[in-house]
Formats: sequence, structure tokens, C-alpha cells
Amino acid sequence: MGPASAAQPVYRHVVDAASLPTDPSTLGRLTCDVSFVSDDSSPPETLVAREAERVQRIAPPAVMWDIFERMRGEYAGGGILPHSSFVTTRVRQALVAAAVELPGDQLQPLIDFFDRLNRVMFQHQTIAWLAGGDCRLHLYGRGWEEHATFGQFARGVIEGDAMRIAVHRASRINLAAGAYGAVDQRVIEGVSVGGFFLMRFCAADLIERFFPPLHAFCDEHRITSNADLSERASADVRRLMEFASRTLGLDVLDAWPDFVGALRAADEAGYARSAASVWPQYPSVCFSTRDELIGLVGRYLYDVPERQRLADEMRRQLAGRIQQRRNTGMDRRRLRDASAGHTPEVAA
Repeated sequence: MGPASAAQPVYRHVVDAASLPTDPSTLGRLTCDVSFVSDDSSPPETLVAREAERVQRIAPPAVMWDIFERMRGEYAGGGILPHSSFVTTRVRQALVAAAVELPGDQLQPLIDFFDRLNRVMFQHQTIAWLAGGDCRLHLYGRGWEEHATFGQFARGVIEGDAMRIAVHRASRINLAAGAYGAVDQRVIEGVSVGGFFLMRFCAADLIERFFPPLHAFCDEHRITSNADLSERASADVRRLMEFASRTLGLDVLDAWPDFVGALRAADEAGYARSAASVWPQYPSVCFSTRDELIGLVGRYLYDVPERQRLADEMRRQLAGRIQQRRNTGMDRRRLRDASAGHTPEVAA
């Protein structure tokens, strides 16, 4: 798993907000400066301790904590792990240091656990940036009330579609923090009902901006594999791939064993997984550091008209993308029907 998982159909989760009117008293109860919704409430240390006990016959606890410390060191130094490959590297480094070898059927579940842990660490660090401030923060999801530091911000679970939409609307600022990209079901739905979002920057939110010309080149030259692309890439394509690799911090051909397939999937999905591809307004709502987040929160809490303008623009941009996806889907269905010998009925 990693950035730009383009095949995931996030747009299908948009709800009909008009069918779920928000009660004014509910809005008043949920109103806050910043909200964040997630069920990943357990502290990373707690997750590692539980997993270390569960897999101790496979991986010694010392190895589990070594992997965790390698990941935590990255965050403490101001970096992030923007792709699963970075997590895999830390896992393998710790295993080599401990002279532990694991077969594939045992190694992959270990990587999957730390991949999820990376997402949790990304979220919790983002929340911590706001926890010491003076803004009114609400956390929604299972278990936050039990968190030693964040429990004071817990507001319970989301009880159905109506409450979820009310949270989007009642929050002056909704927070998005995805280690492998901000675009998910909650963000798509929230923007579609007029919610304003700040998004923590990650490379996945930019990477698809490089994909259209790369896909066009592969499609034109009938390139079907990484090896073929590496051998036949033009000078311009090589420069573009190098730029994309620098953005990601990893060679894209290493990040995606089937990079050509990833390009094709991204094109078929309408480049829907990178926030900067979906919204031209992304530079105005993204942040990379605590200071940037605090600054943006202060700015948009004060400047209500600008906050509303951006929310409206992003909602309209999303609506246009959704309609485009629907039209593209109908066109593709017509092509499939034609190729199968079916002639659609049309009005006289």
C-alpha cells in the first residue's frame, strides 16, 4: 500500500446532503474550531506493545521496538515516511541488525502492521501540534476518551450519516492527515457538503500531477513494464520521472513494481487520489509543520470570508470532477457495449 492508490473509487462515497438536513441545535452542539475524525485512537506505543507480545515467537520484542524507534526517529527529526517502501526498509534494517530472518508469509504481516502504525503516528503527531494550543479541538471516533493526552478533546463516535455531515458543517476547520494521501471517503464527503479542510502535506498529494504525461507516453509507445519504460524513456520523460522521484523521496520504479500499471489505474480513476490533482486550491490549505498548521488555523479562523470562498471553490471543483467521472464511466460503458455488439436504445 502506498500513495496514489488510484483504483480506489472514493468518489462513490459522496452522499446526497440535501436528503440529510442538519438540525440547528445539532450544529450548535458540535461547533468547534477544528475537528478530526478517526478510530486510530490507541497510542503507537500501545499498539507496538500489543503486537510485540502477539508475535514474540516470530519476531523478538527487541526487534519490534527497534523498528518503532527507527520510525519514531524519522518523525522526531522532522521527516515522515511517505510510502510503504520506507516502512519496509526500516523493518528489514532492524531484522538484519538482529540477525533475524523471516519467510515471506511472516515478513509481510509484520510490514503490514508497521505500515498501519505509520498512519497512526502521522495522525497523532498532527493532533499533538494542536493539542497544546488554545483552539477548540474535537476528536471523533472510538477510544479517544481513553487517551492520556487527547482524551480531553474526545467527543464520542459518529452516529450515522446525519451526524457525520453535521460535524463537517459545524467544524470551522476539518483536519485531514493521511500519511499516504489526504483524499479519502471522509474528505470527499466533507468537501462535497461544504466543509473546509486543512490537509497535512505528503508526497502522495502531489505525485499524480506527474502521471498524465507519463501515462500518455507509455500508452503511445505501448510500454507495459518498468523495464521497458526504463529502457525506452525519452529525455523529457526521464527528467519528469526524476522530478517525481525527488518529490516522493524514492525512485518511482522502485516504489511501484508495476509503475506502468499504476499509471494506467490512475488514468482510469481520473487522477482522483492526489489532492493537488483534484484541487488547485491545495497549496492554500496544506501544511507540513506545526508552525504552518498553527498559522493556517489562526488565519482561517479569523478570515471567515476567505475560508468560505475556498470551501465553495473546492466543493465546486469536486462536483465538476464527480460529473466528469460519471460521464467518463458512461462513455466507457458505451464503448464496451459497442465492442460486444450491443446497440444502446436512444430516444426518437
